Amino acid sequence: MQKPARKALILGLSLGKVAQLARPLSSASVKVWVASGDQDDLSALPRDDHIFEHKLFAGRIASVHEVFEAIDAHPGALDFVLFEAGNPEAAVKADKRIADAIRVALITVISQSIRRMVPLAHGRIYVHDNKPEHRGSKFPALFSKVQTVEKLVEGAAAEAKAAGIKIEYLSAVESLSEIDYLTGPAEALRVEREQEGRKQLLF
Repeated sequence: MQKPARKALILGLSLGKVAQLARPLSSASVKVWVASGDQDDLSALPRDDHIFEHKLFAGRIASVHEVFEAIDAHPGALDFVLFEAGNPEAAVKADKRIADAIRVALITVISQSIRRMVPLAHGRIYVHDNKPEHRGSKFPALFSKVQTVEKLVEGAAAEAKAAGIKIEYLSAVESLSEIDYLTGPAEALRVEREQEGRKQLLF
């Protein structure tokens, strides 16, 4: 019996290096939707049959719902979501509307993802920001948007745990390596490269 297709979503108003995670997922035959408010993120994506791009708009929450509708139009199960919050603390200083858009989008993404994962009792949702790790700091940013995002994620994680869904907050670029979901796709990509290397030696 053929396994159902796996689906993943990577999204944020600006993704940067996070968008590159689409490649190992796609190489492992995971269908990946990359949604970003930054056209440069989308333009830099590799083109293949497993990667789909979607434009987000900071002041238009409907664009987040639209990407979930696009995902639903394909067979398979959504079991991995990565929300890139960027640096919400910096966004507060630059434009409060952008910081608020990040928070509203995050609530929508978590709720919509959980709705699709609950029937399978399985799924991973990660929320990442590029602000340096502040846990353990003597002066934590108690009133920053980053802290608010972290607390929101922790609350959602407690509620979703009983349904078999893992929700985790990660801070700083280095933390992306801690996403154990990516181990499978990374291993598949390593095997693929080894096979390509053997073919080159043969021919």
